[in-house]
Amino acid sequence: MSGILAISCNPSTITKTYSLGESAQASIHCFNDGEAVPISYSGDSFDIGEETNFGQGTETTPSEKTIIINFLSTATLGFHAENIYFGTDYSVSVVFYVEGESQTPQGDILVFPTSKIVTVKQGSEKTQNIQITVPETYPNTVTVQSVDMNPSVDPIYFDDLNLGQLAPGNSLNIPIVFDGIEAQTGVYQTTLNVFATDSNGQVNIPSINLQLQITAGVSPDIGDIFSSKTSCSLSGTTFNLNNTATFTCSGVVQNIEVNPQYNEYLEGMSVDLSSGIYTYTFKPIKYGVTKFLTTFSYKVRQSLLLLNQRLK
Repeated sequence: MSGILAISCNPSTITKTYSLGESAQASIHCFNDGEAVPISYSGDSFDIGEETNFGQGTETTPSEKTIIINFLSTATLGFHAENIYFGTDYSVSVVFYVEGESQTPQGDILVFPTSKIVTVKQGSEKTQNIQITVPETYPNTVTVQSVDMNPSVDPIYFDDLNLGQLAPGNSLNIPIVFDGIEAQTGVYQTTLNVFATDSNGQVNIPSINLQLQITAGVSPDIGDIFSSKTSCSLSGTTFNLNNTATFTCSGVVQNIEVNPQYNEYLEGMSVDLSSGIYTYTFKPIKYGVTKFLTTFSYKVRQSLLLLNQRLK
């Protein structure tokens, strides 16, 4: 689906403990059923080798990648909270603790990040996580009793919450929705507070600053977009290998975006959009039977057009 990241990783959070001066490894397995995105990471206490790009995939044939995380022997004593980034809209948290004889046991609860600034366009939204980690050296199980935002602002709110007990070495994600679908442009700010206890009473957890900036986007009113129906067709259903063919759509009005999806049987040659006529020229490069998949995007609303075609 063009323009929308569709990446998932298992696990979505890496937690690791190893000794000072040693090295360690962990891995995550990821799927991408959307567009290709760059891979990057923060900090200098681990690396992910030569991984710099995650290839494009589809809903039916997602791209897969196993990423090896190398925790470096040069990492300093204590806790580290870093990230692996996929484009700009998805990340995997990498939280690890380097232990050593000279390290004083750390008892503070780790919150990452302590500040979150998110920008969305009108008509769209993003969900981001605030992660709470109980160190392996913490002496007690922690119970997250409640969370709240002060002040309450409509465009920033919690997604489904799963609070409860956290044993030492475990983490909890608090999902926050930054919603620009029906909100006015502007900057919205609030503070996230977490109330947690252990066997000794209340646990001190720092507050998290949240900021949402909503920028101008397309109008949420879509009534006029369907005044003239978009009509699409292929130049045929059987094509000769390496000969060009076309996919044409008429009535492609403002704010409609047409995006033919990746297909191993086809190779795109050119795209033209003139006077509401969209023309995609391609050629078959492989024998077989497949489907022609195209995404029509209007803001966050999408529909799929599937046209059977036989390649000869």
